[in-house]
Amino acid sequence: MKKIEKEVFDENIDFLQRYENFSFRPVRGKGLAVYHDDNPDKLLGYINRKEYDASELSQINMVRDILGLKYDIVLENVNDWDSDYDIEMLPYGVNSSIGNNFDWMVIHGEGYYTDMDGSVSGRIDGRLDFPDSLELDIFWEDIGEFAMNIGEIDPDELYTVYHRKGKDWYIGNALSLIEMPIVFYDQRADRIVDLAESDIAFAVGNSDRKVYEAIYEKLLRVKLNLNVLGYLQNLIYYSPYRPYHSDLGFVPLSTNLDMSEGYNMIVDEVFAYIERDLGGRNTPKDYNYGVVCESITDKIICENLNDFDTSGMFEELRQIVANNQYGAKLVYSKVIDGAEDKSFAIKLRKHEYHFTTIEFFSTERDQVEDFFNDIIRKLQTRIKESKTLSDLKERAKKVFVSFEDSLKAGNCEFGTKKWLADHNISPDKIGGIRGDVLLEIDPSSTFVIRAVKKAVAEKLQ
Repeated sequence: MKKIEKEVFDENIDFLQRYENFSFRPVRGKGLAVYHDDNPDKLLGYINRKEYDASELSQINMVRDILGLKYDIVLENVNDWDSDYDIEMLPYGVNSSIGNNFDWMVIHGEGYYTDMDGSVSGRIDGRLDFPDSLELDIFWEDIGEFAMNIGEIDPDELYTVYHRKGKDWYIGNALSLIEMPIVFYDQRADRIVDLAESDIAFAVGNSDRKVYEAIYEKLLRVKLNLNVLGYLQNLIYYSPYRPYHSDLGFVPLSTNLDMSEGYNMIVDEVFAYIERDLGGRNTPKDYNYGVVCESITDKIICENLNDFDTSGMFEELRQIVANNQYGAKLVYSKVIDGAEDKSFAIKLRKHEYHFTTIEFFSTERDQVEDFFNDIIRKLQTRIKESKTLSDLKERAKKVFVSFEDSLKAGNCEFGTKKWLADHNISPDKIGGIRGDVLLEIDPSSTFVIRAVKKAVAEKLQ
């Protein structure tokens, strides 16, 4: 190796040694063992000089490779970067906007941003299912505590958490910036060239997958919590926001029920259930919190009916059932065979149609009798379709049963949702399930048999 090339190596290595506290120890004159002064006995790695020459590109690669012994992330020439918002690589801090763009806000971490299109950062869609929820305003008021909780997960600030208008959330590596001159050998001039006027900027940082995943999970759980609170608020207080049923024009529960004490009871029990259900597991992106909210809301209203029903609606329903001409009865029984969940039902002969108190109290005050008569018609449909099952399974192989088929068969919406949730089936992901497969999943369930019968009757005419 020429002397001038050795000087090229020595000048760049000398700068690194001073700036980054590296220690370099020759190894048989062919390479360098690299240590860090904070722990001089721990070998970071080995650099073989033969892999590099005195060209500018090779010297940049050498510096990058040496930095790579200490950092998990080394990005070179970052001073040439340009984001979608024309912001250069600028420092940021907690509760500050990134650069001069106030769409972006940092809530955890110090350093330099990477890019803001998600190609380096982990992105979470922060758009809530209920954007008008009051809980969203409370969340922004309490953002300091939220950021502090992330600090407990990532005390070394390996990552930065930032967002765009609260909608798109990102977890990026918190990077520090190293600007240094790179020297190389100019063959034409036969001299070492110093690029002091155009320093090369390296962005460096470390990562920890467990820390990253913990932050990611934290954001998902916060989003789930806000969605749950928004769901319950819309369910109990707002109209016509009632989830899943806005097209039916249901009114909020607070119109017909006194929920002054009930709301907090419901919120506490819903979150206690979710905590038990998820525990240490990650939050599924398609977690069916709606079924959880409705099931627990119904349970609490049933248990406290006398306290909540200040309008007297349910008592009116009791009187209508007591004096009906069909021989129907009002019962409180299990929604699905083998399940623990119970709800009120209208029973006609051996058939029961379950309904939640949510459905009942989300009707107009003067429509109690219409509510009862509608259930009677559905029960009569069930009775008419009670036919022999001998050839049902064979014929069921030829049809797919949908969510709508279950409702057409007279099954209640709440029971259909509960059965799907209990069997980890999402109607949003699949249009239907083959009839014979459904019968194998739950062969003794009259609930399933009704739905399959209806699909066979309509689709194999």
